[in-house]
Amino acid sequence: MIAASQICQMARLSVGDAGRTTYSDYEVMTALQSSLDLLVISCDEYFSPLLIKSAELELPAGRAALPEDFRSVVSVLGSRGAPLESNYETGPFRGEFRFENGEIVSPESPLTLTYRYRPARLTATDEEIDAPETLLLPLARMTASLLKGDFETAQAVSDRTAQTSKTQRWENAGEPQLWGGYNQNV
Repeated sequence: MIAASQICQMARLSVGDAGRTTYSDYEVMTALQSSLDLLVISCDEYFSPLLIKSAELELPAGRAALPEDFRSVVSVLGSRGAPLESNYETGPFRGEFRFENGEIVSPESPLTLTYRYRPARLTATDEEIDAPETLLLPLARMTASLLKGDFETAQAVSDRTAQTSKTQRWENAGEPQLWGGYNQNV
């Protein structure tokens, strides 16, 4: 969780408005919300693992409501950890699921739903943003860029943040060998 006030303060310092005379709180909050919107889009475009959550769902009548912050599905696992397939034509049958009117439908229960989420919309500077702490600096830079009217820089920071998080996820993986397996990084 990141305090919105902390991002706003860092963005104000970056644009030389520590005295709060150049930009109103509304302008700063609007720029911060736009920065979050940009980051969500970049994470979707680059398949970034930054804004991903998992939820354990019980389906008592074969269906359950999707989480409020649900944006798109990454995977659905059954009670034994096996991945379930989507079926929108005839099912869902055992080992399958589908989405229907804001609900997930499946004969399997419980399910582990891994999904891309969207942080809640901000209404005040005293709110917390449901995002990893590593996004503090990029969000402050994007907010400051948008306050200065520099959309290209904000977009570049957003894209770079989404791409970097994707590569950091695999930094400890070994190099693939020619005939299968991996060489350990030493």
